[in-house]
Amino acid sequence: MRAAVEEASRRQLPLLLVDRDVGVTLKRIYSNVPWWQRFSLFSGLIGSVLSRQDVSKEDIEKLKEGDMLEATFSEFAAESEALYTPLIRERDRYMALRLAEEAPPGRYQHVLVVIGAGHLKGTGEHLEAPLPTDPKVERESLEATPPPSKLWKAMPWLITALVLTGFAIGFSRNTDLGWQLVLEWFLINGILSGARRLLRWRIL
Repeated sequence: MRAAVEEASRRQLPLLLVDRDVGVTLKRIYSNVPWWQRFSLFSGLIGSVLSRQDVSKEDIEKLKEGDMLEATFSEFAAESEALYTPLIRERDRYMALRLAEEAPPGRYQHVLVVIGAGHLKGTGEHLEAPLPTDPKVERESLEATPPPSKLWKAMPWLITALVLTGFAIGFSRNTDLGWQLVLEWFLINGILSGARRLLRWRIL
């Protein structure tokens, strides 16, 4: 993709960014995945970041092969439809709509599209089928992000109330117990904060 951007700049050709904003995709994934599955998804992401397993170039090239890639994505769709839809299926449709919107027939003589191998089949099928006359309407619907639930908005206050209640119960039973709970709370927060910084450093 970088080579395509550099070549378009060198030749002074129009450059169209047709993929959906990653922030919108992440928000739609979060709202689409049930809350009880978010923990396993998050733990899987943490595990992949911390994993020391090396993937060879040969394995990556094998994965790009048509049959292997289609089988992998079919398995992905069957096992996690809630994740597959916003991450792959919606973006296939979104990119096709963006291309129809930005590069309709007659505007450009040739259009070179650079997309991930996993989106080639789905996006191609959408482009071969009739697209809406005004793709903007459907495209904007795929950019919409659902508002956070009331429970999620109240979660910080609920956690704070639970922590303060725990401190109050501890002090009511024994002063030493209360201070021990306070100390443990600060230690846990410090460890989690350090782990978050370490994770961010590894990602960057």
